[in-house]
Amino acid sequence: MTQLSPYWIDLAHGIAFDIERSTVEMINPGAIMHHLVMLSRWGGNVAFPYNVLQHSILVAEAMKDPAERIYGFIHDWPEALLGGDVCSPYKLYYATKGVDVNGIERRFMNLIYQHLHLPAPSRETAERVHEADQRVLATEFRDVVHGRSGLWTPKAPPLSRTIKFQNWANTLEQGHTLLDAYLWAHQEAA
Repeated sequence: MTQLSPYWIDLAHGIAFDIERSTVEMINPGAIMHHLVMLSRWGGNVAFPYNVLQHSILVAEAMKDPAERIYGFIHDWPEALLGGDVCSPYKLYYATKGVDVNGIERRFMNLIYQHLHLPAPSRETAERVHEADQRVLATEFRDVVHGRSGLWTPKAPPLSRTIKFQNWANTLEQGHTLLDAYLWAHQEAA
């Protein structure tokens, strides 16, 4: 094993993840999904327990092309390795202090692609993931967000479905099943 830097964390499944010297061997989808199901969306400003893994499943389901759903499903996986769902206002603030959270997320995302044997998505696929993410965000704002200041509203239209509470254990089981299904659909289309 590579010598760890002073900046490492323990992940579920007993994996040491080195934030500075990350390697593809440190990526474990099961551990990542476990962390995501324990992370609240919206900085915890939710009307009921709602997690990043449930969000990721909804983004994947909002993708029209089954071969691209894997990219919607894993788009927030770096958050498990960052230690949380870093909201956009925090990312902007950290950037003013010289911290490139988006750059760190991209580095982690590249390791995830390597581990899953996926090419990075095309620009067009990345745009479709962003569109699906924005629609899910609008749906969350409508169905999940607890307190709203009125200073911001989503630009994208929400999904027609309603987001409801889902037991975290069921979400985790669903995540494992969908990972295999989405990887299969992507490989079949290749």
